[in-house]
Amino acid sequence: MNQSLSIEFDFDNEKLCKAVEKSVGLTSKRKKMRSSSNVKRAGKTLSVKIDAKDKTALRAAANSMLRWVSMVEDISTLINSFKIHTQ
Repeated sequence: MNQSLSIEFDFDNEKLCKAVEKSVGLTSKRKKMRSSSNVKRAGKTLSVKIDAKDKTALRAAANSMLRWVSMVEDISTLINSFKIHTQ
């Protein structure tokens, strides 16, 4: 049974949204997996659609996507913090 999930992420700025798009967009290029994702950006909003062969694969893909987005946000915050302290 095919399953799908759509998630929208709203960011504070377009630059961060683009960085997340580029980072997580790479995951949508995988082949022969139990799930696939489609990533689209409009301004400061990132839309992700995940399609999976079953609920377990959908949950795994969604958890991975959420972790990747969170990681990119954390890295961006760390970099910006470092820039502020070194200026």
